[in-house]
This record gives sequence, C-alpha cells and structure tokens, in this order.
Amino acid sequence: MQVFEMLSLCAGLIGRMRANNIKVEDVEYLPLFEEYRSMKERGEKVTYIMTYLSEKHNVSERTLYRVFSLFMRECK
Repeated sequence: MQVFEMLSLCAGLIGRMRANNIKVEDVEYLPLFEEYRSMKERGEKVTYIMTYLSEKHNVSERTLYRVFSLFMRECK
C-alpha cells in the first residue's frame, strides 16, 4: 500500500482528528489514560495520579493534563 492510498482511505478520519486537535502521536497515551481511569475509579486523587503517572512513564504532568483533557472532550 502506498502512502497516497492510506491517506485516501483515512482522509475522513484524519480530517475529524484535525478538527478536534488530535495528534497522531497522542495514541501513545492511550494506555496511560486507561491507567488514569482505573486509578480514578479506585478513588485516587487526580493530583496524585498525575504525579504517579508522570514519574512512572517519564512524561511531564503538563503533557498528561493536556492529553487527558483532550481525551475527555466530546468530538465536534
């Protein structure tokens, strides 16, 4: 498959992602978001969760807040 063919196949989805400020790289944070949700369901405080995930995965807290905020938003 050529890049052109892949882009043609996914053009609609990619357009929706761009309209919602979703970066392709954000996919790497999906497992962290799952971990965030399970910790939140157990009653952990958000500040603690963000600090814990930041240190565990070597990602800045600011990045986690940005991505998780994006993940919880409704799509346009």
